[in-house]
Amino acid sequence: MTTSTPNTPQELVDMNNQNQVETILEQDLSLEETYQLTLSLIQRLGMFHQSMIEQLKEESDTDRLVVWSQDEQTLHHCHDMIRVVSEND
Repeated sequence: MTTSTPNTPQELVDMNNQNQVETILEQDLSLEETYQLTLSLIQRLGMFHQSMIEQLKEESDTDRLVVWSQDEQTLHHCHDMIRVVSEND
């Protein structure tokens, strides 16, 4: 991580977000906490993809829409697989 001084408010926000991610990754999480964190991250990524898909629909950007839709579908499958594995433990 770079320890330089931010030049814009967005750079400050980005630096804070990076610090939060590093803090989470350094924690010694239990299996259940790791499971919940993983599901939450996948859900958030899925929601982000869904918002991008809606934006791309409005822009009629079909090439990018296909890619984002495929990625969103992959995230959905990952979420489902993790839940199934957890339920079978």
